[in-house]
Amino acid sequence: MRRASVAAFNNFHNMDKRGNDKNAERSNVIHYVAKKTTLLNRISGSCDVNISKLRAGMLVEAVEVLRDGGLRIRVTDPAGADVWKNTEWLCHRYDLVPVSSIMWQYLAAVASPQERVKLATDKQLCKELNDIKLNSKVLLQNDPAPSSGELISAVIKYIGPVPELGFGLYFGLEILGNRHSIQNVELTQKYFTTPAQGIGIFVDLSNIRPCKTDLLDFGELERGNIDIIDNVTSVCNVPVNNESQNVGHADKFGELHIGSYVEIQLGSSRNYGFIRWIGALPGIPPEKLIAGVELEDEHPQGTDGACNNVRYFHCKPHRAVFVDINQCHSHNRIDDGEPKKMEFDKFGSTGNSVVAGMVRPISVKGDLETICGKYRGIQGHHNSCYLDATLFSMFTFTNVFDSLLFRPPNEKDCAQYEEVQRVLREEIVNPLRKNLFVRADRVMKLRTLLEKLSSISGLTSEEKDPEEFLTSLVAQILNAEPFLKLSSGQDAYHYQLFVEKDDHLNLPTVQQLLEQSFLTSDIRLKEVPSCLIIQMPRFGKSFKMYQKIQPSQLLDVTDIIEDSPRQCTVCGKLAEFECKECYGQCGVGLESIAFCVKCLEKVHSHEKRKSHKAKKLTVPIEFAILQEHCPVPRLYMELSAVVCIETSHYVSFVKCGSGSDAPWCFFDSMADRKGEQNGYNIPEMVPCPDFPYWLSEDGAHYLAELTDDRQLPEHAKRLLCDAYMCMYQSPDVMMYR
Repeated sequence: MRRASVAAFNNFHNMDKRGNDKNAERSNVIHYVAKKTTLLNRISGSCDVNISKLRAGMLVEAVEVLRDGGLRIRVTDPAGADVWKNTEWLCHRYDLVPVSSIMWQYLAAVASPQERVKLATDKQLCKELNDIKLNSKVLLQNDPAPSSGELISAVIKYIGPVPELGFGLYFGLEILGNRHSIQNVELTQKYFTTPAQGIGIFVDLSNIRPCKTDLLDFGELERGNIDIIDNVTSVCNVPVNNESQNVGHADKFGELHIGSYVEIQLGSSRNYGFIRWIGALPGIPPEKLIAGVELEDEHPQGTDGACNNVRYFHCKPHRAVFVDINQCHSHNRIDDGEPKKMEFDKFGSTGNSVVAGMVRPISVKGDLETICGKYRGIQGHHNSCYLDATLFSMFTFTNVFDSLLFRPPNEKDCAQYEEVQRVLREEIVNPLRKNLFVRADRVMKLRTLLEKLSSISGLTSEEKDPEEFLTSLVAQILNAEPFLKLSSGQDAYHYQLFVEKDDHLNLPTVQQLLEQSFLTSDIRLKEVPSCLIIQMPRFGKSFKMYQKIQPSQLLDVTDIIEDSPRQCTVCGKLAEFECKECYGQCGVGLESIAFCVKCLEKVHSHEKRKSHKAKKLTVPIEFAILQEHCPVPRLYMELSAVVCIETSHYVSFVKCGSGSDAPWCFFDSMADRKGEQNGYNIPEMVPCPDFPYWLSEDGAHYLAELTDDRQLPEHAKRLLCDAYMCMYQSPDVMMYR
């Protein structure tokens, strides 16, 4: 058993009882486990002892992603927290395995470094373990090795820190089935209760495995006796005097569940909201179930999702209340004072408010679990997925398209311009950002206006593509200024990639395809755009030029901007000429055709290139004067969303904030359905912690060796095989437009 002082534990990670991070600034980091022993280079800070070796299994935080592929990290492994503190180091990402924030905290409790690496590199297991929660049924292993040890069925009754045992997050389990004797180790604090004669035990992550409750009968699973458990950390037997009531099952409370829309009476006022948490609270009899409700409106007694200094979920301040679940009544309210109508019932029982004014995009740092789930995003209806996925990508977490919401009308606009803009802003974008939910009838209102006012028919019922929606809304009705200005004199709202297939490219990147397309078309962008929407080289819903395409997280646009300073591909100095015929001969991509005078003469002196014709570049005068004193800048745009299509259904992967460490989510407006012909669709947001891996060089290496795409995890397959449109944004340009 590892023991640690409470002070050392708090130094390692400042977590509340449920394992949530109390330090807001810490949620900007990316979490990793060292997958092999490697040497580090110290960037800042000093150490009392001579250390530079990061050993396999140690835990680290990456606080900055460097351009050369390196990471600026802090070593936060509990075994050496005092030694490594206040220092930052340079490490390559190839030596690390990315893990989610919660998985990182689970791994901190695992004593064996080898076991940490084993758990962190098992992506499928990580995904399953990431989803476990209170009252989940699990299998307890006497031995972490899958092929050895007895499997014991149990229910999770507590997830959180146990300072008496060591660092990280532990699982408090109630053992199910027959048992004879367990050596109990009493703890000074009661973390959870079990029924009379029940056995409670604490274990770390390496001792449990998730199980599918619909496939396992826990009463039949065990026939043997539990005589001794070697690898569990501690045992806690906490009997209670109530009868054998199991407070963890959803059939203790009728049709109510997490996600239910309910009415509750608080004092003299009726309030409405969604159930976000159900369980027992400390100090209250366990047979009394409590519901944590996120209210539509603020309440003076409301919190931000915490109760008695313990966080159960996240929401805006003064919106969370914790009440007896018997006070919650399922409700089908539409709007205050508005009678229920049958045609509205098909969209479900969730609230649907109009939000005026300006609401900023959602900004998420760290774990996405608290904002994800069902009834999140835009609700789909009647083939609306093309519009749902596009709008969610454009507005939920970024303001790059916000000029569409606020441009005043002019004499060139149609008579209904302000109504379309108001519906988009106050009935879709603002509610999406404020409540993270938009009901389908609000979207249908916009679709009806588009159908009436644009040249594109079938927008209220037929299958359409995102570019048709953009043409209808952005170009024809909102009459927005085109996002792209091309050197050919044309303007555009998105850019379609036109390339010839290269049979040598098994996994092309968007960077490669974009540069190839601009080279073939012989065009440039006249200026750096604030947003760049790129349509993949595919035609219709079925034909794809490449089976897989890897979206580039950072898009280098330096060489596709007209009259922008460029680097010589040979020496790195200011380029003054370009030669298209040299493409790929002295480097890769469009960078390989730019040369300074001296390097151009040298390269073209070769017998194979004597006939090449170079073109003079236009160099900004101010930069030509200062070229000896400042390096040639590179211009980058960051990936903000990927819209994908499979069998005529559009979904999207969206970056939930700005910066390289922002988390990603997957959104599907029709992820589930309630009812049949007269039912309604249920939208869902799902965290995608593995998204950066699939877009990394490590991910590319794995994909290059893959022989069957069916072996890919579901989200990775959708991202790489079904990408339809990639959205990029320039944070620097966004500041001025």
